[in-house]
Amino acid sequence: MTDTLSLHEALVQLERELIAFGTARRQLEDSQARAEESLRAWGERDSQHTQAQELLTVVLEDQQRLVTSQVNELATLRSSLATLAQAVDEAGFPARLETIQTVVATSQAAIQSLQSRLDQLESHLDGQLKLLASDVSRSLLEQQTSLRAALFEVSAGLVKHTADIQARVDAQAERNLSEMGRLVSSINTQLAATQERAERQRQQTLRLQAITIALVVMGLLSGMYLIWTQLKA
Repeated sequence: MTDTLSLHEALVQLERELIAFGTARRQLEDSQARAEESLRAWGERDSQHTQAQELLTVVLEDQQRLVTSQVNELATLRSSLATLAQAVDEAGFPARLETIQTVVATSQAAIQSLQSRLDQLESHLDGQLKLLASDVSRSLLEQQTSLRAALFEVSAGLVKHTADIQARVDAQAERNLSEMGRLVSSINTQLAATQERAERQRQQTLRLQAITIALVVMGLLSGMYLIWTQLKA
């Protein structure tokens, strides 16, 4: 009874592991398809080289993590198969033993084949990562060189533009100073003319005042003369 339970548990465990194995294999195939698609897209989109490289880096790193996970699951599956084989041997079911051993042998062969494919994929991913690192380094160097050239060109353009602006400012300042000089000269001329007119007006006013005073004095003298004449008569 104990052997029967142990075999049943081993079969249940094997079923779970086989399901996990099938899921892992499908995930690996899907990941390989995505990696190949990313590689094709990377080769077809040269205009987006940097973005494709970054995407490929993420995909390849994901593939490496998946490979590591699958290797761990394969180790667990091997252990479960070994446990199953031991349980079968201990249960002593000759009629079913050959079939189960065939399934186990087939599963182990599939595991070895998958392990070989995983090793090949891991080697391929390592090569792609090294190639990608070389391409990224070269691309970064080219971008840095282009950026330095662009910055130098912009700097030279700014210097020339600044010099042109300074020359225009100096010329405008010189014109403004010349214009201000002419304006000041004109103002001084107008001021001198105004002062001259004011002086003439002041002289005329003084003469008018003198004439007025003389007329008043003459009028007073005439009045006094008339009075004196009347008194004398």
